[in-house]
Amino acid sequence: MLKPSDLRNELRNQGGEACAHVVTSVECLERGSIKEFKQTGCGPNFQGDLITQCTCKPDLRSKYARPSEWKEKWIAGFTSKSLGKHFLFYLMKISEAFDSQKEIWNNLRPEVREAKSSKNDVCGDIFEPRMDKMISKSDEWKPENYHKPIKGHVHAQQNDPLHWHRDICYPVSSSINRQCFLIGDKTASFLWKKPVIFKKTPFRAPRRWQTYNDIKELLSDLEEI
Repeated sequence: MLKPSDLRNELRNQGGEACAHVVTSVECLERGSIKEFKQTGCGPNFQGDLITQCTCKPDLRSKYARPSEWKEKWIAGFTSKSLGKHFLFYLMKISEAFDSQKEIWNNLRPEVREAKSSKNDVCGDIFEPRMDKMISKSDEWKPENYHKPIKGHVHAQQNDPLHWHRDICYPVSSSINRQCFLIGDKTASFLWKKPVIFKKTPFRAPRRWQTYNDIKELLSDLEEI
């Protein structure tokens, strides 16, 4: 598993703005002296051998007005401080971004979207569109035009059964852009299964995400345990 020095060497020729955020759904399982991460939520999603960020953190994913602005940017996800430190969980360079669940569904390979489908898995982050309902562009942001997630889905729990609606259409106002749906570059995506690297500086409450001007600035904020 890559250490900070290995990661800096691996990405020495890379650039681009980076965003870091807290993934509150990551737990740390302990079996004796062995510690391993477990993702209990749906975003980020690693099914289908591809990192996607299509649910959770809609405020972060609405940072840019157009999906094209996300390309070549980076996103890093860290565990909650409740695990002792903000440990690095994943890092991805964004290869593609879309403005709706319908658009990302249409641009994923069939086997990938089936693996990530919220109809098939309780942690799926892709919602299958009802194509017969997609008449105009605005239809892509209406939850009723998508298939409901499978029973027990993490964003359709008894205490908030319609939480998944926000994965289709995050509330939009004159000061908030629409959320984008992000795909990681398979050649520049990394996942840590156990605590190895942590973030040296704390997140600024209450937003719990921050922007670095360049990926190298983020890398300099990492340290090995």
